[in-house]
Amino acid sequence: IALAGCLKDKAFDNGEIQSGSGHTSTIQVVSIGLTVSNTSNFLVASFDNSNNDTTINLVPIELGGTSAASQDIHVTLVANNTLIDDYNLANTDTTVTPTNPDPTGVVTHYIPAPSTVYTVTSLIVIIPKGSRTGYLQIKFKPSDFLGKGYAVAYTISSVAEAGYTISGNLQNGIVAIGIKNEFDADYTVTGWFFHPAAGRAISLTKHLSTASAIGLTGGLGDLGSPFTFNVVNNQLVWVNGPYTGVGSNGFMTIDNPGGVDYSSATNAGHVPGDAIYNSTIYNNTYDPATQTFYMHYGYNAGVLNGGQGSFTRQVYEKWVRQ
Repeated sequence: IALAGCLKDKAFDNGEIQSGSGHTSTIQVVSIGLTVSNTSNFLVASFDNSNNDTTINLVPIELGGTSAASQDIHVTLVANNTLIDDYNLANTDTTVTPTNPDPTGVVTHYIPAPSTVYTVTSLIVIIPKGSRTGYLQIKFKPSDFLGKGYAVAYTISSVAEAGYTISGNLQNGIVAIGIKNEFDADYTVTGWFFHPAAGRAISLTKHLSTASAIGLTGGLGDLGSPFTFNVVNNQLVWVNGPYTGVGSNGFMTIDNPGGVDYSSATNAGHVPGDAIYNSTIYNNTYDPATQTFYMHYGYNAGVLNGGQGSFTRQVYEKWVRQ
């Protein structure tokens, strides 16, 4: 006999979270809508570098439910830098500080943006009648943010009109404001994914997003999981990836396709050890003349073929800027 149940959740019962806000038509939930696929409400927003003052819609304030606003809704936000401190504590190495930066140059510790480098149009955001979204706007000079790791954070404090509920799980939001470095772009990516049971060709369009003045974040293989690296004198330096633990993921400097590539028999020329895919060609470098990255990285430590990390999954990729 299998029994299942759920914990009582006051916020859910009160309709304060978006997943439960539709269980009664009398509750309309107002939230910060920075992320779609999760409730972290942490967003890295990248912008083109410029020395000009720029005004942007940065933080969306959303009305949940199935209907648009029947009136103008005035939502008041307050700056809340404690959210940035909490994020750093939970997600980064807290030994990295403004006075002790990461020597690789990657931003792993977000800093509340000084009030001297941006202005907020108004902390009262209006969701217009007939709409479901309003925006907190900021004015800033993008060049002041390049490589700084600045972030802003806000909390919904009140809604002026009656009949609206502030979200219980999406009332806070953080935006890390990144300025696009020279490598931030779409790329045509081709290569091979060595896998013990599902080796396969890679042919995709992927995007490299700015992580810092020299850092980039891209999608791993055809899985999409993010990994981050730095470009130092046209050499690629692994920073972090989706798989935790010592030696569990990283760039490779030797060839060690783990396991047996069962699909290789139907893909002539793409077999483990083939000269087409080796670390001489895919040597984790950037060619500025052709704007091309050559990558070889792996994940999932094992004891199959020995060598560097004994990674059982390995990816060889050529990224050509579009």
